[in-house]
Amino acid sequence: GLHLTLVMDPLRSLLYVPANKEDWVKGASEDYPADGFIFDFEDSISPNPDDKADARETLVNCHDTLHDMHAVVTVRTNGPQTDYFEADLDAVVGIGVDALMIPDLDSAAEVRHIDSVLTHLEDVNDIEDPLEIIALPEQAYGLNNVDELCAASDRVTAAVGASGENADPQRAVGYEFTREGRERQHLLQQIVMDARSVGVEELVAGVWMDVDDLEGLRQEA
Repeated sequence: GLHLTLVMDPLRSLLYVPANKEDWVKGASEDYPADGFIFDFEDSISPNPDDKADARETLVNCHDTLHDMHAVVTVRTNGPQTDYFEADLDAVVGIGVDALMIPDLDSAAEVRHIDSVLTHLEDVNDIEDPLEIIALPEQAYGLNNVDELCAASDRVTAAVGASGENADPQRAVGYEFTREGRERQHLLQQIVMDARSVGVEELVAGVWMDVDDLEGLRQEA
């Protein structure tokens, strides 16, 4: 269901919400005091194509709610390598979304391609404000080249250090997760350096899965 994450500069909270839960989407800004919302097409939705399509349709049908939200509205798409990605991009342009969190970003070429597709969709739909991209590298190559991802397009305004327990980077790099986090320290510091070195100031921390442990969230922050 609901997971928390943090934007680190300054410290703000973002809340993941499955995009197929219409009541949750429509009630998000009233029910939860988060600074922004990430409506999710990816991991909280089953890989069944019909379920992915239902999540997209549900969010599109909530476009009035998204336009009226007094918070940052983000969508986490499926990865660029998946069969769902192009439909995700088609769905989100013009419905009140501020930014896209793109998981499994691995190369500057992918970022440039996404930029060109979004530019086309925005032109076709007469959208003046371009969607921003939040870069979410999750494999070893992308994690080692965050500066290239961030420099590939002016749309990239934030980078994610996906350091949550059992997140993809843990499997890709091979460390053993601890609450103290020493095993993640170098990885996260490198993401900070890479992003800041090319002018990307916003840094997004990993997901906090245990929403009942707010003290643990504070310690992680």
